[in-house]
Amino acid sequence: MCISTRFLIQLKVCLGLFLVLYSVCAPAHQPMVELIEKIKPSVVGVGLYDPLAAPKANLMATGFVIGDGSLIATNAHAVPDLKPYTKQKIAVLLPGRKIKAITAELMKMDKVHDLAILRILGHKLKPLQFAGHPAKEGASIAFTGFPIGAVLGLHPVTHAGMISSISPVMIPVPDASVL
Repeated sequence: MCISTRFLIQLKVCLGLFLVLYSVCAPAHQPMVELIEKIKPSVVGVGLYDPLAAPKANLMATGFVIGDGSLIATNAHAVPDLKPYTKQKIAVLLPGRKIKAITAELMKMDKVHDLAILRILGHKLKPLQFAGHPAKEGASIAFTGFPIGAVLGLHPVTHAGMISSISPVMIPVPDASVL
């Protein structure tokens, strides 16, 4: 896979999951600085971990802690197919100076909507808190994650924008000609 294709896939991970999160997590009056500080502890990496490999961790996507703190929401295309007879494990990678990997298991996968739910084993993390109000056109948004993988280390970045349009829910298609 070329770098530009990988970049687009990882950007889709960030956009697909976090564009909605800002609008449902943040009260309308909460400043962006406070929101980023509140959300970042719930942002994790998802990938493979092999203690015998170099590098030990391979980031595949951004994930978000949900529910009781033991569940991770991520993109289905990012959940790796594990090779038999290896030490590889699905891992939740905790951001920071030194990568810490927590083993996870696949709970549910919806390939049509590109969503997967993982359960981390033996740990609880800080889950996202949802505000419960719908997104509106013109609202400020932020998306956080790892848009270029771990190139700069495992530190999530945040970008800001606005909701330009609300469209009906539909299954993604390869190009506009099949809409």
